[in-house]
Order: sequence, then C-alpha cells, then structure tokens
Amino acid sequence: MTAARFLPSSVSSSAPASCFCFLGKNRRKCKVLLYKHFYRHKYDYRQEWLKFSSCISSAKSFEAMQAAILAFYCETFARPAR
Repeated sequence: MTAARFLPSSVSSSAPASCFCFLGKNRRKCKVLLYKHFYRHKYDYRQEWLKFSSCISSAKSFEAMQAAILAFYCETFARPAR
C-alpha cells in the first residue's frame, strides 16, 4: 500500500474539521487553544541553564555550591535570600 492511496481519505476527513475550526465561535476557541498551548517562551531556558552551570561550577566547596544554588534561585525567581 502506498501513501498516495491514503491521501484522498485523509484530505476528505480533514476538510470538515478545518471548516469547523474556522467558523465563528469555533474559530475563537481554536485561536485561544493555540495561543494558550503554543506561545513564545518568556525565558530562553538554554541561556538560564548555561548561567546556572557556570554559577555552580565556580564553587570550590559543598557549602559554596549550596550558597551559589540559593543565590541563583533567588535571582531567578526574585525571592529574597534568607
């Protein structure tokens, strides 16, 4: 069986679904769903991870590492250190 054989059935079954999604109230619901689940991330997590790695790699002892982790947490989440 080839993929070309399944193409007409997949196109014909997706056509009513796409029409349903783009009509009035359903269009708004689809738009909200897309914006809710596929938004641009507020933070670049790769950059945050690299900053965290460099922060804890500079620690020379276990206590210094704990302090570095706490300081990074407080800086990232804007919480005061205790």
